[in-house]
Amino acid sequence: MKTLKVVLLFMATSGLFFSFAHAVDGVALEKASIANGAKLYADPSLGTSGRTCNTCHIEMGKSKNMGMRDAKGFIGRKHFPKYFPMANRVMTLDQAVQFCIVNPLSGKPLAWDDSKLTDLTSYVNSIYTGNIAK
Repeated sequence: MKTLKVVLLFMATSGLFFSFAHAVDGVALEKASIANGAKLYADPSLGTSGRTCNTCHIEMGKSKNMGMRDAKGFIGRKHFPKYFPMANRVMTLDQAVQFCIVNPLSGKPLAWDDSKLTDLTSYVNSIYTGNIAK
C-alpha cells in the first residue's frame, strides 16, 4: 500500500496524472462544427453556380416547404441513408452533401476527410436531431 501511495504521489507531482481540466471538450467541438456548417450552408464559394445550400433548402433547411423544385427541409425527414430522387440512388448524408456540392452548386467534391464536409454534415444532422446551433 505504501508503494502505491508513493507511485501516485510521484505521478501527481510529475504531471503524469490525468487531469480532467485538460481533457478535450467534445461537446464544444461538436457545437463549433455545427456552427461552421451553418456558415458553409449559406456560402456560395462551395461552387461556381452562385447558389448555396440555402438556395434550394431555404430557411437554413428548417422549413418543411422548401424553395426550388422539390427540395425538402430536413426537420422531421427520414434519416439517411435514404433514396435521393435527384441522384436516383440511396445515399448517406455525406454522399448527399457531396452530390449537392457537385451538381446544383457546380463545385468540386470535398475530400472525405475535409472539415468542411464534416461541418456541413454536422449542421444538417443537427436539424434532423433538433440539436440546431443557435
